[in-house]
Amino acid sequence: MFILCLDGEPIGEIGYKLTDVKSGAADFNIKNFRRDLWGKGIGTAAMKKFLRFIFAKRAVKKIVAGIREQNAPGLSLYRRVGFTEVRRYFWEGNKYFAGGIAVEMELSAQSFQISPNCDLLKQG
Repeated sequence: MFILCLDGEPIGEIGYKLTDVKSGAADFNIKNFRRDLWGKGIGTAAMKKFLRFIFAKRAVKKIVAGIREQNAPGLSLYRRVGFTEVRRYFWEGNKYFAGGIAVEMELSAQSFQISPNCDLLKQG
């Protein structure tokens, strides 16, 4: 997990977990992003930089993410970065969120568009 920082202040978390070494598939998430920064392009820039990092420096070939269907800002963010919807499924939930419909989205290293640098990452 990495901490997203802006001007030295933590603003969210971003991370991935390699799920299949042979195929290079990994789960991905961005969470706890400060709401006052939504809609300013910061999350998009951070996600693009992080994806560039893991596609270039790690053995990751494909990223898979599950986003709750009612999380319209999250779905929009993933689509802006280039993720495409694979399927919808029932998610049982966890201690933070009630279950419901989730959208599985994916992005391959081949289809990812390289973006300009952005200084928002600090390993944590």
